[in-house]
Amino acid sequence: MTDLRRYSPAYGPVTGALLGFAAVVEFVRPGEPSFELEAFGCVVVSTASLIWRRAHPVPSGLIAVVAALLAYALVPEIPMSVAVAGATGVYLLARHRAIHPALLSVMAVAGLVIATMAGRGDEPLRVVTEPLAPALGLLAAVAVGEAVYSRREAHRQRDTALARLLEIQAEQAASAERARIARELHDVVAHSVSVIVVQAETTTYTTGELPPAAREGLQQIAVSARAALAELRQLLTVLRENAAPPVGTAPQPTLAGLNQLLAQHRSAGGAAQLDVNDDGAPLATVVELSAYRIVQEALTNARRHAPGATVSVNIDRSGDDLVVRVTDDGPGATETEARRPGHGLIGMRERAALLGGSLTAGPSPTGGFTVIARLPIKGRTSL
Repeated sequence: MTDLRRYSPAYGPVTGALLGFAAVVEFVRPGEPSFELEAFGCVVVSTASLIWRRAHPVPSGLIAVVAALLAYALVPEIPMSVAVAGATGVYLLARHRAIHPALLSVMAVAGLVIATMAGRGDEPLRVVTEPLAPALGLLAAVAVGEAVYSRREAHRQRDTALARLLEIQAEQAASAERARIARELHDVVAHSVSVIVVQAETTTYTTGELPPAAREGLQQIAVSARAALAELRQLLTVLRENAAPPVGTAPQPTLAGLNQLLAQHRSAGGAAQLDVNDDGAPLATVVELSAYRIVQEALTNARRHAPGATVSVNIDRSGDDLVVRVTDDGPGATETEARRPGHGLIGMRERAALLGGSLTAGPSPTGGFTVIARLPIKGRTSL
């Protein structure tokens, strides 16, 4: 069932105006004696003030209660619409915790008794019996308002805790992905530094007429490179102990392995196609590794969230960026998934950020889901 209060901004003004009109109809009835202007004013103010209860709930509720009590003191038979307005005002004050519910209950009942004594002080029996039913109604309104307030606060605290939990999970996922990236880059960097060591040491033996200063410099390069390798191994040991299990010893993947990656995706029941626009220039190993991992994670997400969908992988290297685009024609992300990105998207963003690039992911205009990563490649042709 649709909640009109939530979706229609006219709900408050329309219902407040209708209540005010009902009060006037009740108050001005044919055949009744003429009314006092003060009483009529209190009736109108009490009901009409609720027109603004959505925008200004506390002032509106306070005015409604005070005016209703004044009308109750001035009119022998208070209109039902005014009683509803007074109860609504008490409910608003309780719902928004303008006054503590216990104090609000005492004030409402005391105000009702004082209004009864002011208007019917010469009739002791009515002073004793007449406020009972309205008092119970006001106490019920306080109880309902307090229940709604407590429920809203519980939902707010739950949402806050859930948001914090998701934030912690995202931070943990990002940390784990950074550790994984570091372990992968260790292999890349270690290989490059090893090449430096070998070349520096072999040059001193294969080049016979090297000046002593040059020979000493090459030896220093070899020593520094070996020290760097030792520090890299120590860093990797820390990462393995604190973050995740060790990685395998296979070579790190490159874009040349995309066809095999897509073949694995097809063997799992998915359809995929690859389009590469490459000028043939060499790419830095870390760029190829990041692009490969982004495609791998995007294919995994497609199998998980859009089984059976066709996935298109496009690699474009026509400018200063390597643009990786992975699109599927599945149902697209749900509203919850769009608000709460999974660990896979967090990891892809970390890999793009590592290179100073960017990654966007979201529903496609024509349906499905699209991941676009832009990885800078200008000046990155070695590591």
